[in-house]
Amino acid sequence: MSVSSNALPSLPETVSRVLDRHALGDRHHALLLAALLEVADAEGSAPIHAVTTRFRDGMLRMLELEGRDREH
Repeated sequence: MSVSSNALPSLPETVSRVLDRHALGDRHHALLLAALLEVADAEGSAPIHAVTTRFRDGMLRMLELEGRDREH
């Protein structure tokens, strides 16, 4: 499953390809990096609450795409 294209679709294509390669192992790391990149501003700053919220949303989306229960 593609972490970046399914869970966080608004990343640039080049970033999506890098994340997809890393998602073959531990998808949590790729999803966390994608969340950080997605919420960071032009200077590279990202509020931790925004990163964790985006990470959680991505995790829930991945569970949904896998057909797994989001509540457990």
